[in-house]
Formats: sequence, C-alpha cells, structure tokens
Amino acid sequence: MSDPHEPDGEGHRFLTSERIERVGELIEPLLRDGLSWVERRKESVVILDDTALRRQISVDFTLRSSTPALVEAPEPGDEAIYCAPVFALPKAPSNLMAFDLQDESGKSLRLVSRSDNANISGKALRAMAARVLGHEPDGDLGDELELIARASADEGEQRALRLEQRPAEGYAEKAAKLMKDDRFRWLLSTFAHSSILVVLFRSVSPRRKLIKLTFEQPIESELRTRASLGWDPYRVWVDSPLVEARTYHFEAEAPPGLRITEARLSDDAHSDPVVDHGFLRRIHLYRDDASSAGAGTAMMWLRVSSNFAGGALTAAMLTFLALTACSIFAEKIATNPSSAPALLLFLPAFIATYVARPDQHPLTSRLLSRARTLLMGVAFIAYVAAARVVLSGGAVHEQKAVADATGGLRWWLIPLAFLAFCLMVALSVTYVRGRRTAGSGKGSHYAESAFVAVPRNAVHTFMKAGSLLPEGYELAHHDAEEILFIRSAWHGDSTLVVRASAAEQHGGAEQRDGCWLQVQGAYSSRSLGLLARARARKDRATTRLFLESIQAWATKMPETPETPETA
Repeated sequence: MSDPHEPDGEGHRFLTSERIERVGELIEPLLRDGLSWVERRKESVVILDDTALRRQISVDFTLRSSTPALVEAPEPGDEAIYCAPVFALPKAPSNLMAFDLQDESGKSLRLVSRSDNANISGKALRAMAARVLGHEPDGDLGDELELIARASADEGEQRALRLEQRPAEGYAEKAAKLMKDDRFRWLLSTFAHSSILVVLFRSVSPRRKLIKLTFEQPIESELRTRASLGWDPYRVWVDSPLVEARTYHFEAEAPPGLRITEARLSDDAHSDPVVDHGFLRRIHLYRDDASSAGAGTAMMWLRVSSNFAGGALTAAMLTFLALTACSIFAEKIATNPSSAPALLLFLPAFIATYVARPDQHPLTSRLLSRARTLLMGVAFIAYVAAARVVLSGGAVHEQKAVADATGGLRWWLIPLAFLAFCLMVALSVTYVRGRRTAGSGKGSHYAESAFVAVPRNAVHTFMKAGSLLPEGYELAHHDAEEILFIRSAWHGDSTLVVRASAAEQHGGAEQRDGCWLQVQGAYSSRSLGLLARARARKDRATTRLFLESIQAWATKMPETPETPETA
C-alpha cells in the first residue's frame, strides 16, 4: 500500500483530484455537528522574541467506529489509511513558519500541502451544501463554494459576503437556504479566511490518536509609548480558527522579566470569556464543552516584573537624594579635599547603569526601551554631577573663594537634582503601575445586545474598515467572528468584544434580513472607589450609545449595502 505522503507506485501523487474529493466527503460528517469526537485540544504558546511566538497544538481524538477509511487495508489485519480534520490554519503561509507535525510516538508526519488543504476544504464545503440542500449544488453554486475555499483570505471573505448578501440570480434561493443553516454559515466564513488541515495516518481501525502541530508566527500586537515606559500593559492576542473539542486548554508562559497580569479566552459559542489574572509567569485557561465552540481568541496583558521597576526607582531615588544632599552641603564640599562627595554620586550612577543593562529576552528589552532611556538619563545626571564635583578643585579657605565655589556647585547641582526628581517621578509611575494586576483595582463585566437591520457580514466589514467605532476606542484586532476594541487611560483599561449572530436565532421572520449584535464589555480599573464605579458606568453607557449609533447607521443604508471593499 502506498504511503499517504509519497507518490504511489504508478508515479502519481497520492492526493489525486479523486482522492481530494473523497477526503472532502469523508471529513464532512466529522465537521457537521461539531468536533465531539475530539477528546481534548491543548494549545501552548511561547513568546520567542519581540517579533514571533511559537505555538504547539495537541489534539487527542478518536474517530468514530463507523468512519470509513480513505484507502482500505489490502488484507484483513493490515493497516488502512484514515483522514481526520483536526486543525485549521489561516490562509497566510508566509506568516507561518517552522512547521512540525508529530504523532503520539514522536514520529514526524508530513503536512498536506496548502493547496491540497484548500481544495479539500472546498470539497467539504460542497459536500455540506449537498446535505443542507438535499441534492448536489448546481455547477455555478458548487464552483463558487470551492472558489471561496481556494481564494486568498481577502478575496474569500469578499466572495462569502457576496454569497450571503447578493448571490447570483441563478442560485439565490438555494444560497438563502444554505445561509439558514448555522453550521454551514460558520464553516463558510471559516473557510473564507482559513483552510482545514487534514491529517492522514495509518491504522488497523479507527483508534485514539494524539497529533501535535508546532509552528511559529509573528506577534500580533503594537508597542505604544506608554507600554514601553512600563505604564500600560503590552497586549498579545492569539487567534485560533478552530478550537472545537470536548475540552480546550490554552496555556502560555511570560518571557523572563515580564509577567501576565490578565488573560482572556473567548470563543464563538460562549458569551462569557474564561479569565485569569494576577502577576503570573504561566497562565492556564480551560473551556469545558467546547465541541461546538468554533473559533477562539486568547488575549494576554503583559507587564514588566518588579525587579527592573524596583531597581530603577531605587537608583533614581538615591541619585535624587545624593544630589539634594550635595546641594545642601555644597559649602562643605567646596572645603573638603577628599573624593568622598564624588563617590557619593558615582554609587547611584553605577546602580542605574547596572539596572539599565539590556535583558536577555528581546521582547523584555523592547518593552523597557523608554524606561531604560529614563534610567540611563538618571545615570548620566549622576555622572555629570560627580564629574562637576571632581573638577571643582581642591579645598579652598578664603571666604570669597568658598562662596564662589559653593555658588558654582549649586548652579549645577540644583538643576540636575530637579531633572533627577522628574525622572524619579516617571520611574515611580512605572513601579506603581507595574505592580498593579487586573484584579487589584475595581472592575466590571457587562453585556449588551441590539438588533440591526443590516446583514451581519456588512456590519463586521464596516467595523473592520474603521467606519464604525465606539467613542474613545480604537480597533485592536478582528477576525471573521469577532471584533476587539480597546481603550487605555490612566485610570484603567476597557475592552469591547463585538459579535454578530443571525437574527433567526433571536427573532421572527420579520428580522430575517438583519442581525443581532452582542457586545461583551470589560473595564479593569487602576483607581479605587467611586471613580472606578463611575468609569465602569460610563463605559456601559458608551456601549449603549455605540449600539444606538449602529442602528441609526443601518436605517440610512440602502436595502443592499455596499461594503468598503465593493464600494
């Protein structure tokens, strides 16, 4: 029997067009009602440097006993070839690298190529359409479904949007019937931006398997000035197009010098995210009953650990106190022939220089770039002051000479002490803000929803284009299922996660052409008492105004709205 990853004996590739179509037909029942046959899905994330992270996805699954083989065993007791749709990856191969696929024994497996996975996704989508319609989809409709799966992410999403909103007249009625099936609609949107990754393996019969996929991808985040000062957390989010399993476990480890202060895991099926917070080196997020969870997004807030912040503040305070003392006792310094005053200033300069040395982990060094600049400014001030004291000369005894020397020293030391004080205040903010976790202040979680008389994909597309934004928030991240808005301020952080669901799930036939927007809001305060509660109430009011503004926008849209991509 030929190897599933090698050419067969006739000199042809194993996954011929006929076998690709057969794989699509075989995996459709496995995708149809959720991946309850997957026992456990675990994802581990390690941040490699300031540009990339490594992800390892382990899937523990058992195919149903009725699952037919792709290639039957030639003799009873021999191994057959089975296929399982256990992973999904974005259609961005240039962003993903260093792939490795292994089974439970540590044996390396070869990945099915991206083009073959895209073709398999299209065949599976076509097979599911045939199940929903009760017959094979027409040529044009079937070809369009396969083209959505094969196209790039941008083109695929635009084609899926047109199929939902403005299908061709030849199959408009059948497309409308397909869109009423929630599972088909979800797979359509998923295969528009991602492809299923099928694992081929040998086995005598369907049995329990453990497959591990490891790869690297760029960090999806943006470094802001306040984050590089250590004043605000650094956000990292990880998208997973497919998290479905009986249980889903996400874990991540903070790089040396950083700690995770908050982590959230959200998915398509649950309204409440899984949340963990503290000052943690490693986080674990568990989602039970994830067999129909769809896609998921994990967000992490990272802060500088107290080691740097505490050392930087100590060095700045010592520098300020030494400069202040030297300014007060400038007359005694002018008459002192020893080098003790200069050593008093050199000591905090050495401490500041040592603390400001680069960290071994690139991301930690990047997150502390501006804070280190402030600390190096403290060291520079101390060195300048020490040099000025040394150059002031030996001891003087004449009253006029003492007065001139004292005035000259204070002319330098007092402004330097003021600059050191300003830098100390800035570094004290780094220290105080760095020690605050997501749970140290008052916070709130809330949910709002509203009906919008515009198809869900149109609302999502306009939000992604930046045309619809809540006041004071900025678009941080989006995928096919949800959109994340964030706002950071001195008093706390606010997040809004927006999802759109089909109106048929909530209302009657009169709402068939619209969608329901569900907004999950969270406010994590760095202040206390009445101010925290007032800000939380204001955030909820802002969310309601945001939904009202979308409803008002929808009433002004034409019956078939043009999206920013098609306008």
